[in-house]
Amino acid sequence: MNRSVLHKAINALFSRGIGLLLQLSLTVILGRMLGAAGMGVFSLYTSWMMMFASISDLGMPNHVLRTVSVEDDRKKRNQAIRFTLSVIKTLLLSGVLLAFLMMLISDLVSPNNSSIDYQTILTLSALSAVAFTIIRVLSEALKGIRQVNLALTAETALLPLAVLTVLGILHLYDWDISAQGYLVLHLILMIVVTMVMLWMLLHFKAQSLKTDEEEVPALFNRSLLPFWGSGLLNMWFMNMPIILLPQFATTEEIGVFGVAYRLIAFASIILVTLASLFAPKFARDFANNDVEALKQGLKHSQKLSMLIFIPMLIVFTVFAEPMLGMFGEEFKAGKEILWILVVGQTINAATGLVGFMMNMIHQEKQEFYIHLTTTLTLMAMIFLLGNPYGVTGVAVAYAAALVIKNLTSLIFSLYHLNAMQRLAGAM
Repeated sequence: MNRSVLHKAINALFSRGIGLLLQLSLTVILGRMLGAAGMGVFSLYTSWMMMFASISDLGMPNHVLRTVSVEDDRKKRNQAIRFTLSVIKTLLLSGVLLAFLMMLISDLVSPNNSSIDYQTILTLSALSAVAFTIIRVLSEALKGIRQVNLALTAETALLPLAVLTVLGILHLYDWDISAQGYLVLHLILMIVVTMVMLWMLLHFKAQSLKTDEEEVPALFNRSLLPFWGSGLLNMWFMNMPIILLPQFATTEEIGVFGVAYRLIAFASIILVTLASLFAPKFARDFANNDVEALKQGLKHSQKLSMLIFIPMLIVFTVFAEPMLGMFGEEFKAGKEILWILVVGQTINAATGLVGFMMNMIHQEKQEFYIHLTTTLTLMAMIFLLGNPYGVTGVAVAYAAALVIKNLTSLIFSLYHLNAMQRLAGAM
């Protein structure tokens, strides 16, 4: 692994690390402020928010990352940014329509026997999904124009910093906030973050030397459907355990599971940080038909992923109980859940950024089928293990499905890279 790759990775991780530290601090404060039941409500809200966002994003985030990366490499930054603005306008429409639909039908899809106010959770989740989607698109666009560190800092640090500031003010004046009140606050601050990131992107557009007469890339193409399907399946895969948990667990148990799940998600976020560095490069190397660079990039992503994850592996296994205890005594019950989730995340780190590579080398359709198969497998395992074993069974199902998904994507990515190499050798 050369020093340049390591240096860029360290810079990206430092930028993301600020946000992760703020997010961890916020999660600890929320755990102590809302308790297990309140964290259960918040976990359901965020899971549904991400699900609604994946429905309304039309596959655009990956499309933006790949298109903007290539356009910027061709010295067409202004066109890349104009393309991103067109995407945002489209997603505003789709997001608002979905939010309006959920307001109308939220009472119909809410479980009748649940003590949770599903109508409020679903409505606020659908509204927050609009801002969440646009934040993702803006972040991918900033990464594509080589502003990776800025994108990572803005995407991960702005929201928790804003929330911590407001919660600090509330604490200063001894004002309490309920779980539902916090959801409203979260929605408002997400809109603020969206506006700040939009300003950042327009700042780079103003500095561009290119004219507006040049053609902007097409907004829709054949890749969008697989991108959309894979993104939707990925979000469903990630959030299915929490969304389905009300069938097998109490609100308090959902909160305990949610905290353990959030801790392991911090490891996933760090791995996704590497994707911010490697995915644009994968797209450019594929466009240049550089198979050796793609293979080296995959190996580098595997080494860096494990290098980063090993300290977390130690902390989440050896110090699981005190780590969970930071959120409150009732969360220590999630120790075994955290251990189970760590197993799946270890394999995820060891395989590297195989899913991102499949998307960037135009194998998004095959990646979609991999997602579909493993998502259906996960759903079956959750119901199979959730009924007799509750939250522990759901954790085992998720970890096992994560292992299956990443190993399958690794096998197919290596197959396609070898096929590209054979084709290049025959020419």
